[in-house]
Amino acid sequence: MAVISYYLTKSQYGDFVTVDMSDASGATTYFSYGELFSNMLMWLGPACLFGPVLGIAGHAARRGGFRTLPALLLVPAVAVVESSMRLRTEASLQPPVAAATWTAVEWTAVAVMVCLAAWVATARRVPG
Repeated sequence: MAVISYYLTKSQYGDFVTVDMSDASGATTYFSYGELFSNMLMWLGPACLFGPVLGIAGHAARRGGFRTLPALLLVPAVAVVESSMRLRTEASLQPPVAAATWTAVEWTAVAVMVCLAAWVATARRVPG
């Protein structure tokens, strides 16, 4: 549902409006349903695959102990990987605020990972 909502919202902002090439003036535009649906379908597959995986990881993270650390680190690790990739490939093409945001996300995710690891390590030692 999140993927569908995302692309329907993008369509409301004119992201899938295309110029009609048969008009010599270039003033005629139309809504490209093909582009909308192809983008939506491209992301629905991974969403249907990774949604349940992240749900299982979230359930495992609630159980406690060292075995749950990988489940706890999954989302921040994805944030680190994606922000690093965007900084390497897209940062020079974007406004400075985008690079600053991705850098902040990357460092925040690393800090969260360190805090989670420390929390799991100390939670095991506390009697309780």
